Amino acid sequence: MCRFVRSLREGHFPLYVQACDELCGWFHVLDHTNYARWLPVHVRDMVEIADKHPQVHAEFMKDNFVVQKSARKFSLMAKDQAHEQSNKSLQAHGGAVGLYENPEALTLFMLTGPDCMWIVEEFEAINDSPTSSTTHHEEGHSLQVKFRKDVLSFIKVVEQLGNPFLATNQELVVLDIQNVME
Repeated sequence: MCRFVRSLREGHFPLYVQACDELCGWFHVLDHTNYARWLPVHVRDMVEIADKHPQVHAEFMKDNFVVQKSARKFSLMAKDQAHEQSNKSLQAHGGAVGLYENPEALTLFMLTGPDCMWIVEEFEAINDSPTSSTTHHEEGHSLQVKFRKDVLSFIKVVEQLGNPFLATNQELVVLDIQNVME
């Protein structure tokens, strides 16, 4: 799953196809029938895209299967996720509430909504500080200090209580208090 997220965040198409292929079996195990049925089809299509649609494949290899909404590293996202974010942003500004009774107003909203979002995003981009960081928000010093503290705390617990992944007992044990579940 981490590789799948990485493939999207970095815009790495071959890794995306590989990660999707590796995830196929999990959807069967987790009983997600539609994903189990259609992800292998998607993987097959993505594998064959180089032969069937070389121009599309070339664009995908240039990271054009994901969207970059900021200059920060590791912040690319799937196009459907970007679309959902745009929809949510539009809804935050009133959205289509009350427009369903008036088909003309709803049509106008649907046609102009994306352009309105584009204008708002352009305005916000102009007003952003040009010196703003391009690093990922999790690369900040305070978050790294917190992460290090959490890792050291986890290591301390594993050293005190033992590694739960190496346990050979047959009982189900609560990790932090070592009680056997009934």
